Amino acid sequence: MDRILALDCSNRWTCGGIVSEGIPVSEINVDLGRTQAAMLPSLVDSLLSFSGMSLQDIDAIAVTVGPGYFTGIRIAVAYGVSLAKGLRLPVIPISSLEALARGATPIIGDLTVPCIRAGRDAVYSAAFYLTDDGFEEVMAEKERSLSDLSSALNDLDGFSKVVVTEDRTCRGMQYDGSINLIPSIGGIATALTAWHRKDYAVDPEAVKARYHRDPGIGGFSR
Repeated sequence: MDRILALDCSNRWTCGGIVSEGIPVSEINVDLGRTQAAMLPSLVDSLLSFSGMSLQDIDAIAVTVGPGYFTGIRIAVAYGVSLAKGLRLPVIPISSLEALARGATPIIGDLTVPCIRAGRDAVYSAAFYLTDDGFEEVMAEKERSLSDLSSALNDLDGFSKVVVTEDRTCRGMQYDGSINLIPSIGGIATALTAWHRKDYAVDPEAVKARYHRDPGIGGFSR
């Protein structure tokens, strides 16, 4: 499993990346809006062309399976699984929160808290501590109200670096630490997460999205 094609559609941006033997090869990150489903195959073609590769050079497909935007997750999972089936490749399901934490480029000792907007006054969140051996999840991935997240952060040991993809994600939360904005998870971060999770590759039929709530429920507003 030397070369992995990784896709993320869990946030507003669509991201793709390729990693070869643990080394980033290329990435593409674009805001496709409502054309995401129609343009995703072309994005993959462009990414492969930039990398000097074809689909036949790929050993595994990785997709972020959530949490995040319901429609985007569904698009990425459906396309990634179909592609893997056609190529007879395994799929590496990865957490969009872990990929977002990697996208924040932490250093050893950092405590990173990735947050993705879940709707009014709620976020999908987790916490990861970066050690010499890799990422250690120290707060479980789940949907939390902003008040619950604030309380959870106070219970963590060390200074928490909160990372969001939209500036409104944690707006109004009672928190004295830094809230860092990055526009997208990024193809490289997604691909590197896939590389570190390659031992968890599964048959395409076994891939399941992680929404953490029923689609369409929760008063989401744009």
